[in-house]
Amino acid sequence: MHSFLPRIPFVRLLLPFIAGIIFSWGLKFLLPVKDLLLLLLLCTAVVIISRYLLKRSLRFSGIDGLAISSALFICGIASVSFHFEKEKNTIAGEKNIQRIIVCVNSEPVVKENKIKFEGRIISWQQNGQWKNGDERSLFYLDRSAASENLRYGEEIVIARAPIKTKGIANPGEFDYAAWLSKREIFSNVFAHDGQWRDLGLNNGNYFVRAAFSLRKYCLGKFVEYGMNGNEFGVAAALLLGDSDHLDPSVIRSYSASGVLHVLSVSGMHVALIYVILLKLLGPFEKRKYSKWFSFFLQLFFLWFYATLTGLCPSVLRSVTMLTVVIIGKAMGRNGNIVNSIAASAFILLLFDPLLLFDAGFQLSYFAVAGIVIVQPLLAAKWEPDFFLWRHLWTMFTVTIVAQLFTFPLGLYYFKQFPSYFLFANMIIIPLSTIVLYAGLVFLVCSPVRFITKLFAVVFIFLVHLLNSCVAFTEHLPYSSVHFSPVSVTSTILLYAVIISGMIFMIKRHGNYFNVFLASGVLLFISLNSFTKMNSGKIIFFSVNRETAIGFVNQNSAGVFVDSALAVKKENIDFHVSPFFSVEGKDNEEIIPVGNNSSGVECIDVGNRKIIIAQQNDFSSMKSEPDFLLLKNFNKKFPEIPPSWKHVVIITDASDSEFEKNKIRTYCSKRNLKTYDLESKGALIINSGSFIFS
Repeated sequence: MHSFLPRIPFVRLLLPFIAGIIFSWGLKFLLPVKDLLLLLLLCTAVVIISRYLLKRSLRFSGIDGLAISSALFICGIASVSFHFEKEKNTIAGEKNIQRIIVCVNSEPVVKENKIKFEGRIISWQQNGQWKNGDERSLFYLDRSAASENLRYGEEIVIARAPIKTKGIANPGEFDYAAWLSKREIFSNVFAHDGQWRDLGLNNGNYFVRAAFSLRKYCLGKFVEYGMNGNEFGVAAALLLGDSDHLDPSVIRSYSASGVLHVLSVSGMHVALIYVILLKLLGPFEKRKYSKWFSFFLQLFFLWFYATLTGLCPSVLRSVTMLTVVIIGKAMGRNGNIVNSIAASAFILLLFDPLLLFDAGFQLSYFAVAGIVIVQPLLAAKWEPDFFLWRHLWTMFTVTIVAQLFTFPLGLYYFKQFPSYFLFANMIIIPLSTIVLYAGLVFLVCSPVRFITKLFAVVFIFLVHLLNSCVAFTEHLPYSSVHFSPVSVTSTILLYAVIISGMIFMIKRHGNYFNVFLASGVLLFISLNSFTKMNSGKIIFFSVNRETAIGFVNQNSAGVFVDSALAVKKENIDFHVSPFFSVEGKDNEEIIPVGNNSSGVECIDVGNRKIIIAQQNDFSSMKSEPDFLLLKNFNKKFPEIPPSWKHVVIITDASDSEFEKNKIRTYCSKRNLKTYDLESKGALIINSGSFIFS
């Protein structure tokens, strides 16, 4: 053990740094910059003094290590503190901001009616005075010829102020605001035509701009040679990391089959590119001086490919790790692979500590750690002589170990397990490798039209075959098993069970079996304590201007939706279905409402009476409802019957804030309760009591 530790110095640096990040983020423990600098100086002083004392005594041999670990722990806290400092100082919500100057920081994405891009606010005008800044935000412009022509690096002026990004509105919903905040984006800006103009300046990075232009060229070649639909979306995601063209049904298919990682340019794709580079540049490494040229070209093409894919985190992780390996080779040091992995993680977290809480980051590093540490031990249990069996056995062990090491995180984040992951990966990974290489050949040959036509036919066929194999796996019986939510504690204990169980099977040591048993017992207790019984709930979802009223009990679950929402499956999947997954109900019944020509519809859920009203004549109602959902009352104010004394008035985004204020004032005079779904989020009624989310 003592001889092994010096070979993994970055692991020893990484652990206290990660501990500081988790401590600060989990407990919201923040320190001012001055205090942090003082603590770091103190730790440095301790190291210097301890090194001086070590010359005279061995009694203090652990002090310098403790001081260095403490300094890294404080650095972890400092990195998170800087993040929250940026969030606290955001200009979103500031009053009297007339205009902002924005630098387009990403390649704009064309949506159905909008143009979306990430931008950097470099200055803003407040009360007639201009102030300089550097703040990232998301921007949405009306789709037009001018907005479609926007490119990375261009500067525009917008006569709109940024607004803070809203958090989750419904239980179980993906917290988009929290996800953006980890990328240091805390606001968004919506602007119509006439509220912005191009300044005619471009201050973007030339290297990044060239990579984005090349990606646009490649996408254009896909279209030029007849690729469209799902084949185009998969090709763009697999080769170029552009997932904006993927249909939600395709994403669901790949996820249910356990091969979603194929659609995100990741370590596997970067490794395949690296293999090609090694083959092409191998002759240069035979000479002393030309090998440096080879190392330089390897780094250049890897980082150019990373930029081409939009510098997505999964590619950054892989390219950073390979950079560490290449630099080590250049310096004549073939370092420990575990140390290289730790070094890449340390470098990435140093620049972006909140990557630690990114699902992709966690899944990637757990998979790589399992493959590097455990897979060789498992593969060594059988060493077939025939090369084909050897190759298949390696693929089998890599797939098993990667899936086992990511299984707990998959349950925690996605609440499902792909039953045929082994079958799917054994087919899809080799096929996707062929697709990747065929796509690269297609793009390289694209300037020569008569050759490219042949490659285009082959490439399109291979992508279609890949999609067909995934669709076949998805439609097999019980292709994915859904689970109830798993807590963080249960996830950690599940990892303890898996890792200790695998090590026991390989090493056959009794201590690992004891850890396996203890972890299993604690996991059983944790899962049982986390399981909740459904006591019967009604929920009014917050889904913009649309209506969704759900219910769940021991035996059934369903949701009443209006005609506008019924045809938007992606909105139901995003806003509504997560609530039922949290409650352990994955097959909720969709019940259409809103077809009543009178404009007033009554729903009975359990012992609760709900009225959905789009007009203000309630005289025909014989009894008082428990809840009254008002829709589209912007033109005429509703009059509530005097006999209604306990009804709860609910409003949503279908009414203007002006009208909702009138309704609140009226209800206040009548002593009636009100609830606005747009501003407060979903309303949950549980066992006769109100739970306001």
